Amino acid sequence: MKNSGVIGLIILFIIGYALIAIGAVAAIIGLGIGLSFLISWSVKTIKETKLRRENKRLFYEDLISKYNLSITTEEKKIDELLKDAISQILAMQSLSPNIINAFSKFKSNFNQAITSASIWSNDELLKGVSCNSSSLTRHNISFEERRFMDISIYSDFSFLLKCKGCKMFFYPNFVIAEINCTYHILDYHNIELTNDECIYVTEQSGRLIRGASPVFYEYLHQRVNGGPDRRYKNNPSTPVYCHRIFRLNSGSFEMQFVAASGQTVDTLFKSLRRFQQDLKTYPIGLSKRIIDVNLSSNEYASQIRAIVAEHGKDILTYRVFINLLKDYKFTREYPNIISIYEHMQQHGYMSRLIEPDTGYSFLEDVKHNISPTINHDEDEMNTVLAFLGYGLQLNS
Repeated sequence: MKNSGVIGLIILFIIGYALIAIGAVAAIIGLGIGLSFLISWSVKTIKETKLRRENKRLFYEDLISKYNLSITTEEKKIDELLKDAISQILAMQSLSPNIINAFSKFKSNFNQAITSASIWSNDELLKGVSCNSSSLTRHNISFEERRFMDISIYSDFSFLLKCKGCKMFFYPNFVIAEINCTYHILDYHNIELTNDECIYVTEQSGRLIRGASPVFYEYLHQRVNGGPDRRYKNNPSTPVYCHRIFRLNSGSFEMQFVAASGQTVDTLFKSLRRFQQDLKTYPIGLSKRIIDVNLSSNEYASQIRAIVAEHGKDILTYRVFINLLKDYKFTREYPNIISIYEHMQQHGYMSRLIEPDTGYSFLEDVKHNISPTINHDEDEMNTVLAFLGYGLQLNS
């Protein structure tokens, strides 16, 4: 009995050590697999970051060439260079209040269509492979209030459509597309939508897009016209759903999506075509520059310079500055000057304007930021902003 007990203990110890050894080996294998995944992810991330930086550089060079932009001599990171380039393009173009209002409606319609229905991207489509029901992915498109690289001009109006692998930043002037780490700037006049393909799926396929409604039913026994054959009592039906493929094209650039219903696609089509027509009716012109306003003999500009000289630059940030302007009877010739300066005070533009090294380029940014929210004549806007540049003796 004693020998059998000893043998049993020995066997238990052997089993215990074997389990410990197996656990250790499994832990080592698991750690190795985890490390390999971590290394693979790190290498992939580094490659994507490098590719994105290189493509941003190419995109920046294309913008410089296409729009004949000025090249900065300062040493800046590529993100800062791109911000400068996009800001230059926006500053070069003049938008009428009609276009601002039309873009607001366009944005509202897109928002309603995207958020009230399911639209999915398709990885196979993005790679240029023809679509079928088995290749549908579950990457939904989202509508966001964002702008390209945090460029603040028209920040209240720009919007983003985002899904896996692609982003589209919509501005009143153009669209910036980012897809698989490459960048494109698209003109609305060259953007086309096509939706001539459909995918028919059933619940049994497991590829049904959420939010879809059946367009017809298939029956186990059905007539030639598709209806149920009434001769069979046991004749189950299967709902069939129609998913619409729609493509956004501009030159060699193409993005493709799948929508749960045709009504959503129709809304997107009508919204885009209406805005394209508005752009033809109210074309975008070249913007006049603030710095080109001649103020050498303007009495109002001289009065603002006198106010700044007497009270200091900080006076621009206080309400008393507006009261001083009223005393000078500015509103007789420039009726919107008070509302413009009040808007600048409320949104902190005056505080930033009086910072060291602020130049006329900042005034251009301010002009394009406040233009959509204030009814104005462009010449008047340029003039009343130039008053501040003259009064603060800003650098060009």
